[in-house]
Amino acid sequence: MKEIEKKAAALLKRCETVILSSVTEEGTPRPCVVSKLKAQGFRTIFAATGLSGRKTAQFQKNPLAGACFFLDGDSVTMTGSVTVHTSGKTLRDCWQDWMLEHFEQGESDPDYCVLQFTAEEATFWIDGEFCTIRYPKAESRCGICCSEMDCKNKFGFDCRGCVREPDAPWGHCEIKACCEEKGCLHCGECEDFPCGALQKFAFDPEQGDQGKRLETCRCWQKGAKLC
Repeated sequence: MKEIEKKAAALLKRCETVILSSVTEEGTPRPCVVSKLKAQGFRTIFAATGLSGRKTAQFQKNPLAGACFFLDGDSVTMTGSVTVHTSGKTLRDCWQDWMLEHFEQGESDPDYCVLQFTAEEATFWIDGEFCTIRYPKAESRCGICCSEMDCKNKFGFDCRGCVREPDAPWGHCEIKACCEEKGCLHCGECEDFPCGALQKFAFDPEQGDQGKRLETCRCWQKGAKLC
């Protein structure tokens, strides 16, 4: 992770709110201030909202999104996409008691949902440094090419890739959990890449692919570029 990206993650930790923009039915941006519930680094941000709300409907129709946060003269502006979570682990992990004011039935309230923003481009203005970085579209944390997997046949449901899903299709994944805890979009961004756990997973007799996912992570790593 570049030094300015580390500064961006530290800046986001200090911010309680984020501006999140959807695209209206007329094709114009619609920014809203949302409370940041949690984040993975700075490129993945979670916020709660009502499933019946206007911005939720817009994200369900068109996932393209923008997000920005700022403090004390420093700022990060991003474009990317939003995934709407309506059930599962993400809702449980993001729930906070103050939200009872909006969702009386707690995390089981049918109107409670979580928006997950994932950045594909970020423009930084931090400590007098200005730059923009474009990121490749990662499908998974470990480098598995999800588009080549038949999850419907193998696991019983269509997985959008663990970057956008709360769990791996086979259940809890330590690699995914570790990557998200460190704030990395995929393992190729980690300072320990390729670690022993990832190496073991990549060559596992059942889940492995003879190291192909390691090369995929390297490609994603090289795909991030200043512009």
